[in-house]
Amino acid sequence: LKLAPGVGKADIEYVCGQVLNGFIVPEGGGIAQSALITSAGVYLDERKMITSTVTILPAGESEIYLSLQVKRKSWVTKTSLETAIRVALADFYSFTNVEMNQRINQSDIYHTCEDESEVDYLTIAGMYVIPYARPTNSTTILDWDVEIRPNSNGEITWKLDYDGANFRLYKNGQFITNITIGTEYTDVDGFIRFTVNTSSYSIGEEWEFKSFAYNRDVDLTDYTIPAISDTNIHFEHL
Repeated sequence: LKLAPGVGKADIEYVCGQVLNGFIVPEGGGIAQSALITSAGVYLDERKMITSTVTILPAGESEIYLSLQVKRKSWVTKTSLETAIRVALADFYSFTNVEMNQRINQSDIYHTCEDESEVDYLTIAGMYVIPYARPTNSTTILDWDVEIRPNSNGEITWKLDYDGANFRLYKNGQFITNITIGTEYTDVDGFIRFTVNTSSYSIGEEWEFKSFAYNRDVDLTDYTIPAISDTNIHFEHL
């Protein structure tokens, strides 16, 4: 699967027996679109064992949200310090440096930031992985705003399916509630908060995602790759 044209990274999940899921990332990163998913499936069909069934899915990206308390060197401006940290983290989590199900270590973030000459010292005030909502039976992207809350203390598997009017929410396989588009939902345990926005959804479409612990090291288990962007790095200057 890794050799399929246009595929930059790939991995296989054994579901049961001869049933497998194949996760792919386009060359250069990003989310695999329907054309690449289809062509990768054709490529694999021509080479796989006849008895096996493989579903090709987008691997997706798990964006890292960071809230940093930083003290800069006396000769450094706030802007230059923030730029140095953003560039260093973008390089550390660049496409060529990451793999699916990679562990996200806070120690890596500390070392990456504190290696910059502009930084005096730094504290991670908050960190979480922004869940990637993977479409499991379509290629429709879930348009949502999502936040992991400080109460989140472990790994949870969630599922949303659209019935034409509402989204049914499942938590670790158990039905929780119906969610209306545009209405904010907060988990009763305070683990997650999100709003599903208006978009072109079809009846029966499903999305799965995982939430992980807040402000701890994270072992990704959802076949995503870690990523970081400027908009998810926030600074408090000391």
